Amino acid sequence: MLRQLLLLISCQTLIHTHGDAAIPKDPECGLTKGCFSGCIGGCYETTWKEVGDSIEFTLKAEVTTEGFIAIGFSDDNKMGSDSAIGCVNTGGSVQVLNSFNAAGAKFNQPIPNNKLGLSSESGSVANGLFTCSFTRKTLSTDNQIYSLNNDYYILLAKGPVSGTALGRHDLTNLPLVSAQMADFQSTTDLTGTAVNIMVKLHGCLMIFAWIFLASIGIVLARFYKPVWSDKKMLGEAYWFQLHRSLMILATLAVIAGIVVIFVDVGKWSQLIGQTDWKRAHPYIGVVVGGVVLLNPLMALFRPHPEDKYRYIFSWAHWAVGTLGHLLAVLNIFIGVELPAAKAPSWLIIVLAVYAGYQILFEIFLEIYDNCCTGGAKKAGLHTSGKKSEMYELHEKSTLGQPQQQSTDSGKDQGMKKVFLAVHALVILGFAATLIIVVIIS
Repeated sequence: MLRQLLLLISCQTLIHTHGDAAIPKDPECGLTKGCFSGCIGGCYETTWKEVGDSIEFTLKAEVTTEGFIAIGFSDDNKMGSDSAIGCVNTGGSVQVLNSFNAAGAKFNQPIPNNKLGLSSESGSVANGLFTCSFTRKTLSTDNQIYSLNNDYYILLAKGPVSGTALGRHDLTNLPLVSAQMADFQSTTDLTGTAVNIMVKLHGCLMIFAWIFLASIGIVLARFYKPVWSDKKMLGEAYWFQLHRSLMILATLAVIAGIVVIFVDVGKWSQLIGQTDWKRAHPYIGVVVGGVVLLNPLMALFRPHPEDKYRYIFSWAHWAVGTLGHLLAVLNIFIGVELPAAKAPSWLIIVLAVYAGYQILFEIFLEIYDNCCTGGAKKAGLHTSGKKSEMYELHEKSTLGQPQQQSTDSGKDQGMKKVFLAVHALVILGFAATLIIVVIIS
């Protein structure tokens, strides 16, 4: 009676839906069978059950055309050096074949003993659901056909076929990977996919650098020199110390993010199979990395504030920084669309709202400085060039002359400080939302 009750409860639990098809969870999952299921670009399910010296498998996947579904057995949660078994559907006839993913390969390669240890094969395709069952001997003497008395991560994938040769898995989606190793002598339910922590760390570092730190640091340098012109911190203008601190942190976060992703991938990633605009992601990332290093190097060799060529540095520093920020945010847009990010599609909307807000806030400050700042009006300082001359990194004065005071009134300065505080809170909200969603998605 208890067993029937458990079966009834488990029947009501998980149904993966995608498009018009659905894969109900096997009611024996976790009771008499081990299982793993989930959805990435379609839904999958595999179940296994030890019977004597063999393991009985059933694979299911949503499909729209002829092709294959395959299960891979891996020592890690990545493709490469994996034993695999593929169910090939051609003309309604299903064959089950052993194959192997060589190191660095992203597709199943045929092997000589492609039927070794396999029996009791059956399969069908109906109503967009590909179902395949087979039995495989637990032990194997072939080093490309792994013995299943060891634990492995499970990889599930689908893709096209040419004859009986398995092609590359669906190019717009990644294989479904189990979050932990499977014990094929157990009835464990492994539902829930593996998360690539390095990919998520890379994304979070870039969001922290560009959405949070740079969005505040750039505004400080562009609009807040007059606000703290009479205050110094460690011998430098207050606004400059804040700006420099934020941008140094951003630079370190970007460098760390680039190192993390190169360590994870282990080589240059061409994102083969992705659309052209998505394949631009690593290239734009390298350009952004170059900009991040170039701007502080330029700052080290900046001319003295009174040097006649100072304006060249000022414009170059602004142009390189702005270009880096624009490209970085664009690349974050692309990054959250990549399958490896596993980010929800609505995250693009959050990014778009952030970008619109940042642009509008800078336009607002530009208008406020030129139209609403009383001190600027009185002094006739409406050009950014004159203001930049007055509020350089060090307060300038000559013997017997008082230091230049801010042209902004106390009220104006107070209002701009309020604007900055609100801006920092809004940007923090955007950055926190993006980072939390990337982590938990």
